Amino acid sequence: LTAVQVVVQHDADAATAVQAAAPGQSRDHLAQRLAALRQSEIQKLGRCASLRASPTIQIQVTRQLGLLGVAVPTITQVSVITSDTTIVVQVQGAHLSAHDVVIIPGIQTGAVTVNDTGTQLTVSVDALPTAPWTLSIMTTDGLLASAAVQSQDYHVAQPTSTPTATPTPRATPTPTKHVHPTATPVSHR
Repeated sequence: LTAVQVVVQHDADAATAVQAAAPGQSRDHLAQRLAALRQSEIQKLGRCASLRASPTIQIQVTRQLGLLGVAVPTITQVSVITSDTTIVVQVQGAHLSAHDVVIIPGIQTGAVTVNDTGTQLTVSVDALPTAPWTLSIMTTDGLLASAAVQSQDYHVAQPTSTPTATPTPRATPTPTKHVHPTATPVSHR
């Protein structure tokens, strides 16, 4: 793992040196060479992630790849929403995919859904371990992101009430006045 951190540090140092070089062909050549070396290191780290090593190593490799500019999954918040009939786990983050696997210790998870921007992932489960526990998301490439879930992350869904129909008031019939013609005296003169 230290070797990965050294690669990231050397990459940052090299990028600073390229930026400090005088503009021109030499600087452009250095930037291209650095980009090629960076891509090579990213491929090597990607292969390490795909080996499915221990979760700790996979998380560190994922973070280091993120520092090298790779779009890696990140978790910023986890919410557990419970109701009488369902348990839904919502994950906020970045670079989430419907192909990701959600890992919850001792729990079988189903298919995930992800919004169009890849910032919210949702999965339904039948049960959850007692908090605290760790939720992990693994990509098809073996990249891994994890977050601790605490009891304050649990929320009870507000019951949805079925609106009651308000009876439509019926118009009260107004009595119709019947006008009876009255006789008007006619004068005959």
